[in-house]
Amino acid sequence: MLVSLMLVVGTALAATPEPASTDSASTTGVRGEKMGENKLTYEVSLRARYMGLPKSFMDLWDTRAKDEGWALSKDAAPDWDHPRDRPTIHGIAYGLEVAFRKGNGGGAVFFDWVDSNMKEGYWDDRDDNPAPEDFLDGDYLVPAKNLGIIMFGGDYQYEVPIVKPELTNNAFAMHFHVGTGAGLALMVGKLDRWVPGENDEPSFQLYDQGDAPNSEKKIPRVLPVVDLNVGLKFTFADRLVLRVEGGLHTLLYGGGSLGMRF
Repeated sequence: MLVSLMLVVGTALAATPEPASTDSASTTGVRGEKMGENKLTYEVSLRARYMGLPKSFMDLWDTRAKDEGWALSKDAAPDWDHPRDRPTIHGIAYGLEVAFRKGNGGGAVFFDWVDSNMKEGYWDDRDDNPAPEDFLDGDYLVPAKNLGIIMFGGDYQYEVPIVKPELTNNAFAMHFHVGTGAGLALMVGKLDRWVPGENDEPSFQLYDQGDAPNSEKKIPRVLPVVDLNVGLKFTFADRLVLRVEGGLHTLLYGGGSLGMRF
């Protein structure tokens, strides 16, 4: 539906008549190049992004190795062979973007697969009234190999020229690029969960001795996608388009895209 809407809007923009000009020089030379910037163009790009959340953000809800009394400190668990700190939420997104633009503005639709790179590990939520904090009541979580997120949605994009194409005879151009939009995210895969035992054995101990998981960690299967993108866009020969950017794609990200203009 988003693609169909984009094509309808693009067709309408293409059909908009350009204002007449009595300047005979307006169809040639530099003036002609500037008018060409207002033509409707399409871009198809492949993109890749590193996405994640800072550990300091998750510190609001969960403990980790920097906290005094951490359950997997060398003093508390000297024989523990697994990662001692809380895992980091991060992954790599691979996607396709189809965009249209006229002048400096335009729109785009995107489709991404986010491959989770989060490792297995111990998650201990902060107690509401620590007196003292109980570091042994957390869960041990192991992500499935196919854990990831499908994302799709649309953006509005705007570009501010830094190096205009007419200055290089359309060989090269550079723009400051910003975008914002929204979409949906669908979770794929699962997280196996170990909880403390009946005799208060910590979850990581039960995992280490080979016990089966108690359940799956309940995670939302549908989430909103919020987009905010800032970066630089480079155009070569008015055809090849390279973009380097960062921002928010529900998670913080940095990455780039490479595509063709038509």
